[in-house]
Amino acid sequence: MPVAPPPGWAPGDPAYRRITVALFLAGLATFALVYCTQPLLPLLADAFDITPAAATLSVSITTLSMGVALLVFGPLSDSVGRLGLMRITLLVAALIAVASAFSPSWWILLALRGALGFAVAGLPAVATAYLREEIDPAWATPVTGL
Repeated sequence: MPVAPPPGWAPGDPAYRRITVALFLAGLATFALVYCTQPLLPLLADAFDITPAAATLSVSITTLSMGVALLVFGPLSDSVGRLGLMRITLLVAALIAVASAFSPSWWILLALRGALGFAVAGLPAVATAYLREEIDPAWATPVTGL
């Protein structure tokens, strides 16, 4: 007779705390990376000599590419592994964010912001499935909400 797998982590387990804190911080980083140019829109318009409306593309292109990537990373995580995919995509997103700070032109900045949106989608696309696999089913919904 097959042995049932043990239930996932629950409150009180050190692993439960680690996973919830780590994914909360990763979600915060994702949000910050996507929207970090929003308060800078007037500065971007001045620095690149573009209209304020054109400056909003730095946020729009990021969210658009993130939406496309969500469709890619969910199924991809089934074959390459969820935790590794989340780690790699967040690392790549951080490197792209640093590179975009040194962008010499508006078009390069937009290309980098599009790549950033694609990379950062690895976390939200995979995190819920990862939590459902690792957390006790009774606690998976509150942790996902967090």
